[in-house]
Amino acid sequence: MGRHRALLIGASDYEMRGVQPLPFIPGDLRRLGSVLESRGFQDVQVLAARADGKQISANYVNARVIGFLRRARRGDTLFILLSGHGVHARGRDFLVPEDIDEDMHPFESGCVAIDWRRHLDETLAEHVVILIDACREGIHQDSMGVAGVREWGKQEIGAALRRKVAYV
Repeated sequence: MGRHRALLIGASDYEMRGVQPLPFIPGDLRRLGSVLESRGFQDVQVLAARADGKQISANYVNARVIGFLRRARRGDTLFILLSGHGVHARGRDFLVPEDIDEDMHPFESGCVAIDWRRHLDETLAEHVVILIDACREGIHQDSMGVAGVREWGKQEIGAALRRKVAYV
C-alpha cells in the first residue's frame, strides 16, 4: 500500500517593486500541514521560508517538486501545493518566485512554469494532485521556439494510462 505524502511550498517574501509580500502564506501552509498529518499523511513537508535565509527561487521550487516526484514509491499518493503570486502568459501558468527581478524579460522566464509533465511521466506515484493557490495576472509576449517530437513507447503509454494526475 502506498503512502500519502505532501509538499507545500509558499512564496511570500517578495522584494520587487509592485509585487506585494504575502505574509499570511507561511502560517496558512503550517496549518494545512498539521491538518494533513492529522488526516493520516505520513510525510508532510512545509517549505514557506528557507532556513538559510535565502528566498524561494524558481530553481528551489523546481528542484523540490522534481525531487518529490522522483522519490515517490509505487502506489504513493502525492499532494503538491504551490502558493504565492502567479502570472498567465502565452497560454501557460506560472508561480512568481520571491527572487523575481523587474529586469527579467520576458517576465515569466524568471518564474516557475506549472508544468512537470516529463517528471509526472517518470514518477512511480499512482495519484498526484497539484494545487495552485495563486492569483494570476495576464501578460502577452511573443514566443519563438521549436519543440522536438518523439513517439512514446508502449511502457510510457501504459504508465501514463495508469497514473492519475489532477491540477487544481
